[in-house]
Amino acid sequence: MHKNIKRLLWIAGVGCILAIGTILMAEPLTINTYLDVNNGNFKLTRNVQQYKVQQLGVAMDYGIISLSVTATNTLPISNVTTPRYCYFRNLSTNEGIYVTLTMYLRSNDVALLPLASTNVAAYAAEGTPELEYWFNQE
Repeated sequence: MHKNIKRLLWIAGVGCILAIGTILMAEPLTINTYLDVNNGNFKLTRNVQQYKVQQLGVAMDYGIISLSVTATNTLPISNVTTPRYCYFRNLSTNEGIYVTLTMYLRSNDVALLPLASTNVAAYAAEGTPELEYWFNQE
């Protein structure tokens, strides 16, 4: 076989392997955070840009759930079996939410954190606020 044809077939074969690997693997999760605190007693600034977390799977669960004070609501997580990161946001402008990770989200609070379990529940501190949530598969 001609040398150029062999080289072309080898390049095509490598390209196919890379393309299949790209299709089967999830894109990395990119996290950007910025924190700037200056309360008169101290100043703290933290800026993490383009922190990439490799994901092994592509599953995710997302939703918005209305909560009440009388019941603990288990978040409906059905696709994610091994979580990596989760995101919570209290959509209320004046009511708090307790999340069973010993987390209290005040009005408009946001949380993004690594998680080791899909056993997560939440309840309202008062009223009927809505909780936006997202979980991604490791």
